[in-house]
Amino acid sequence: MKNRKTYIIADLVKLVGVARTTLNDWMVRYEQYIESEVRGHRRVYFDSSLNVLRDIAELRDAGKTSSEIQNELADRHPVNADIASEAGSGKKSLPAETDASTETLLPIVKQQAEEMERLLVRKLQDMAADLHQAQLDANHHSRQNARWILLVIVLLLIFGAGAVFTTIGLYDLLTGQQKIFSSARLHLDRLLSRNNDLFVTESKRLAAAAERQQLKFRDLAVMLEGDSKNSRQEIAALKAGIAGQPQAFAVLLDKRDKPLLEQHKANIELLKETFARERKALQEKIAELEKQNSQHKLTAQRQDTQIIELKKKIFELRAQLEAMQQEKARNPVPAVPPILAGKSGKTEKAPGKALSQTPDKK
Repeated sequence: MKNRKTYIIADLVKLVGVARTTLNDWMVRYEQYIESEVRGHRRVYFDSSLNVLRDIAELRDAGKTSSEIQNELADRHPVNADIASEAGSGKKSLPAETDASTETLLPIVKQQAEEMERLLVRKLQDMAADLHQAQLDANHHSRQNARWILLVIVLLLIFGAGAVFTTIGLYDLLTGQQKIFSSARLHLDRLLSRNNDLFVTESKRLAAAAERQQLKFRDLAVMLEGDSKNSRQEIAALKAGIAGQPQAFAVLLDKRDKPLLEQHKANIELLKETFARERKALQEKIAELEKQNSQHKLTAQRQDTQIIELKKKIFELRAQLEAMQQEKARNPVPAVPPILAGKSGKTEKAPGKALSQTPDKK
């Protein structure tokens, strides 16, 4: 019997799948079918006990009553011999009480007392076994709780260390970003000061170029006006000469003889044709001069408009420069470490070139 597989009450609870109180109730109600044994301070059960409890659970799930389950268990499983003999001895003592004398009753009472003592001992052993199992379960749960608490403490320590390292990393990152920002601000101020000088120089150069262009336009306008006056004078002289030629031709015709009249007429026709060609050429020249004069005037107007736009742009750039200087005065920049200043000095040439080329494009 010692080689048989044994179970404790906790094992049966897991295997059958019911609550412990329900299992205890079944063991009391159907104890004649459940084989058990007390070993040490605990009661153990066997495979037959596990089969009986599983059948009880199956019958309860099928909706059977307690009497029906009792009958089913009687058909399926044998009755425990020890418990059955205890029940039979209890039943036989009742008629003995009525038939025996007082001397006979004393041993029976003594036997019943021993029987009660044995049942009490068994119940106490069961209670001790249950208590011991409860203590084992409590110790097991306490160990598990201790492990969980230790695990939680370790995780909290890990999270705390991670938070500390993350905070240190963020602080270092922010410090580095602050240094980079300070160096960038100093580099920007240097570029602004350099671009300010370039802007002033370029503004002066543009103003001088605009003044020279304006003087050229004025000289060209004066020259065009002089050419226009000379053209008008030449046209007036030609018109006067043309107006006096018919009178001269009439006088010559009167002085010459008739034989020469036809020749004079031919000459007159030739002169008329020549005069018409010259007149047409003069008129074309006059139209071309007037057209050139109008084009020069339009060019002069466009140049004046461009000069006005350049002056407006120069005024806007000066206003922007003053605003940048005022912002710089309101936001002073901290000093930059020499290492970062040395690194930033390598890239100062490219932005300066780009800014110096911008006004030429405009």
